[in-house]
Amino acid sequence: MDFAFLPEKIKLQLAELESGLAPLCTIRGSGGFCGEPGESYIILYDENLYLFDRSFGAKEYNARKADFSDITGISLNKDQFSSILTIVFGNENISLKLSCIEVQNAAPLFEHAEKFPSIKRDYVEAGKPEKDLTPLAGLAACLMFVAAADGKISEDENSYILNKICSGSEDIYNAAAKFYETCDFSALLQKLQLDQQQKLCFFANMLELAMSDGVFDRAEQKLIDTFAAQTGISNDESETIRNVLLIKNQLSVLS
Repeated sequence: MDFAFLPEKIKLQLAELESGLAPLCTIRGSGGFCGEPGESYIILYDENLYLFDRSFGAKEYNARKADFSDITGISLNKDQFSSILTIVFGNENISLKLSCIEVQNAAPLFEHAEKFPSIKRDYVEAGKPEKDLTPLAGLAACLMFVAAADGKISEDENSYILNKICSGSEDIYNAAAKFYETCDFSALLQKLQLDQQQKLCFFANMLELAMSDGVFDRAEQKLIDTFAAQTGISNDESETIRNVLLIKNQLSVLS
């Protein structure tokens, strides 16, 4: 999208925020963020990314700014007719649907992100499954995200993933590590093709790993809630698994 065609209210705000500098690219979503009805825009500058959206009928835009030091992942799942762009920053996970034309406009965003090694970038052609992302490697990758949610994968957690989940197979472990290192969590979930039993198995193993150190922190909870939401696990199913694991791990009753 050409900057000149942005809504006037957004252009006026950006003129103040960026002192009249020209953006590197401007992207318009097909609808609002995260599938909501409405309109959405992403505008890229050298140091910052601005996100504007509003629902149908609203007069004012919601405006957010993401410093590139806060962005941890950018992914684009490209289909023949439309694609999903996902940006992860802070505690937010923003996605927007793009038309084929807007996919081209998003290219400078990925090029600019290469300057920031901490940002995981992922660009996937839909319909081309990853040969080495088996369900088992996918589970191991998901557990890596859970283990790292508190800032670092411990030696015990790493050993558990390698020896317990991957059965000591370095091939499976390395395949999982590849996706953990190059994808953000939401992009990884979009690659997985799981049936209902596999989804529940993933959820139970992620929850058990999070509980294993006796501390179920907020970041771990957010990841597991994201998995449940994106894979369609119901509240009843998640609560049943939580309750079973709580009983299983309550070893103090045996003392």
